[in-house]
Amino acid sequence: MGTISTVMLRSSPANPPQISTFLLSTRLPRPSPHTKHKTLLLLKHLLTSGHPQFNRACQGQINRVKELTSYVTKLDPVRGDEMQRNIRKLAGEVIEAVYADVQETRGGRVMEGEN
Repeated sequence: MGTISTVMLRSSPANPPQISTFLLSTRLPRPSPHTKHKTLLLLKHLLTSGHPQFNRACQGQINRVKELTSYVTKLDPVRGDEMQRNIRKLAGEVIEAVYADVQETRGGRVMEGEN
């Protein structure tokens, strides 16, 4: 994952929005919980150590991630709801990572009326 964020930092400013669109519009909606989990892991990594433009591009499509905070699907016969809990937890962490950049620019304060 470190390689991906390094490549993104050195890439053209047009690439991070394309990558966020691919991840949030193509990979995340897939039905497999494993794909959702891997995509959320990659999003979290890129949001915390990737290009700042990537954060801004993700903010416009964050509703796709917000939907996963209440993700429920058929239980796995071996693992039960472990994958579902991991997806819900990661979705919350991705949302926090997306808006961490906004809070840092305001000195760590959330402006009144915003959540």
